[in-house]
Amino acid sequence: MITPERLERERRKALSRLAELHRQWARRYGDVAPFNTEHASPGPRGTDYALHHVDASATAEQEEEFQRLAAEAMRPYQEMAEEYARQQREGGTAEPGNDARDGAGGDT
Repeated sequence: MITPERLERERRKALSRLAELHRQWARRYGDVAPFNTEHASPGPRGTDYALHHVDASATAEQEEEFQRLAAEAMRPYQEMAEEYARQQREGGTAEPGNDARDGAGGDT
């Protein structure tokens, strides 16, 4: 049985994997992102765009790569969340200490 606590731990792991993936992807492609001069023009409140150039116009191939890698990073959590939802629909309860029933052999 997957407990809410176990699901939350996996969610946090998945988001950490996703954040690291994004850092690596941004490092790889960040230098090729165009500088948008329209955003660089100061408005009535000013702008710090020139200091924090973060708009990345990824190519279709780069975006596709990121989406594929992000899906892979999130897959373990997604599968666990789907199983948890199935258990809830079937009337399962989150009983502490019953993780062995899901075949995982405890918290991993």
